[in-house]
Amino acid sequence: MRKAAAIFAMIWIMLAASLMASSAASASSARFIKTDSTTMGSWSGIYGSDGYFVSQDANYKIPAYAQGSLNGGSNWTWAGSTSSLPALQKPENPGSRIAACWFAWSSFTIDVNLTDGNPHQVALYALDWDSAARGETINVLDATTGALLDSRSLPAGSFHNGEYLVWDVQGHVQFRISVTAGANAVISGMFFDGAPAIHGAAVQGGIQAVPITAFLSSLGIVTHIDQGYPESSYEPMFKYTGIRNTRDGGNPGDAGPLVTLHRNTGVLVDVCGAAISSVIGDAQTLANAGALLSIEGPNEPNNFPIFYGGQTYPPGSWTYVAYYQRDLYAQVKANPVLKNYPVFNTTEGGAETQNVGLQFLTIPAGAGTAMPAGTQYADYANLHNYVEGVWGVFQDNQAWNAADPTLRSMWDGLAVEYGVTWANNYPGYTNAQLPSVPRVTTETGWGTVGPKSLTELQQGKLLLNVYLAQFKRGWSYTFIYQMRDTEGGDTSGLGIFHSDSTPKPAATYIHNLTAILADTNTMAPGSLNYSIPNETVTVHDLLLQRSDGTFYLVVWDERASGVMDNVTVNLGGSHASVNVYDPTNGTSAVQMLSNVSSVPLTLSDHPLILAISKT
Repeated sequence: MRKAAAIFAMIWIMLAASLMASSAASASSARFIKTDSTTMGSWSGIYGSDGYFVSQDANYKIPAYAQGSLNGGSNWTWAGSTSSLPALQKPENPGSRIAACWFAWSSFTIDVNLTDGNPHQVALYALDWDSAARGETINVLDATTGALLDSRSLPAGSFHNGEYLVWDVQGHVQFRISVTAGANAVISGMFFDGAPAIHGAAVQGGIQAVPITAFLSSLGIVTHIDQGYPESSYEPMFKYTGIRNTRDGGNPGDAGPLVTLHRNTGVLVDVCGAAISSVIGDAQTLANAGALLSIEGPNEPNNFPIFYGGQTYPPGSWTYVAYYQRDLYAQVKANPVLKNYPVFNTTEGGAETQNVGLQFLTIPAGAGTAMPAGTQYADYANLHNYVEGVWGVFQDNQAWNAADPTLRSMWDGLAVEYGVTWANNYPGYTNAQLPSVPRVTTETGWGTVGPKSLTELQQGKLLLNVYLAQFKRGWSYTFIYQMRDTEGGDTSGLGIFHSDSTPKPAATYIHNLTAILADTNTMAPGSLNYSIPNETVTVHDLLLQRSDGTFYLVVWDERASGVMDNVTVNLGGSHASVNVYDPTNGTSAVQMLSNVSSVPLTLSDHPLILAISKT
């Protein structure tokens, strides 16, 4: 970090000459990643690891790979020092904040040239500090050709509490910010980070890997300590499977056993319960013990009644479900112990009988909902997109399609819960917006008992595909329902263990998967220039990287019939060693290759894993 002039224009205008003289190392691109309306001004530790500019603050950090300038914008400070959360933290003193902006009456441009040829995450922070009337559009342009790379709109009233817009940027681009409503167009900060851990994005030099720990940390399962099942009975199951998260608790007395479970296994808890006071109390206990993952809203209120505000739903109004979720979110974010933990939304919000807006994380302006615009419900959309679907038909690409963010079909997926709701067709996010909605699955699975059940071998292979497809398609966490048969009123054999705690093939396969991929450290991932030219529509791949540098390429097929597909993985060059693993076979390599540049695979209905030496 260095100190200089307080305004963005004075900092980067000095770089304009070198910017004009430099040439982009590769074609310019901008891929939109997400919006973030929950972090507000508390960016430190979340954004800006490579560099940052906070409008009108004299402390800034310029990444070595970045050049740029502000064109057509002016400077304004609303509050030089404030504790209000939407104001950006000051880099030199995160305990203090500043509310300021670069602005223009019509439009202005931020020119950014990333000169190292690599993709980087660039986030802009828009803040409508002194009104709830501003609206603006941000167009991302190729600085050389003027071609439109991406466009995002912030409706009037939507960013009074601040909103980050985050892109994966490569090369030389311009951000053009134009007013669409209110006084002027504004931006309050810009933040640079390394290449995002996106799941399978093409970058210069190949496909971007994801740290193995990111994938392993996404694995969850439902347990029932809250229903009286002994905590000690679950410990060997978590140790055996390597699953890192559980969904449980939320009732008085649940926190103690869950803390013990965490201490003995390392498992983190998504806490879900009935009364807000009990959920908050358990969450605080878990957080203080380092055992908390997240806080979740009501579980399927269309199926399991909740009592809140003097009303029971059903048969009462969905308004009280909305009140519960709104109040839970507000209490979590106001709690100094819990404020940085994510809140998961109510499940089955698509069943709402009044348009209370639970199909949004934060209700945008103009949504036409019964609850007002700006109502904040959650940080993550929360789904029970059971891979079985509502028809129980086993078909090709079963897991892949259940994880599709825009598909309207036989699954309770994102499109029917947060796009256009399945019960009453209330509009939510558009198909263009849905892939960027932060989301989790807190229940999915397929049973091995009764009509339309799978064999235990089918269940085991399918659940491997579920974990992989969900992660590949952008789900942050996936919880299988459930750990053990017959719990929670289950009569369909949904568990990965039998009722006597002996493992089904599903538990064994998950154990093998996590053992093959085992890693506890994190590294900045690299890329691998691989390709699968004859990949069929049922074949999918996910590139992971262990902290020792070894790539783990997971390739899986989703043929319901077990039909074989022959594919060849081209590795983009010779590699000293490639070991092939089959998690349905065990934890030892089924094939060990040396000095190869391609690997032929025969696939059918489950994953194979290629451990590829870095050189």
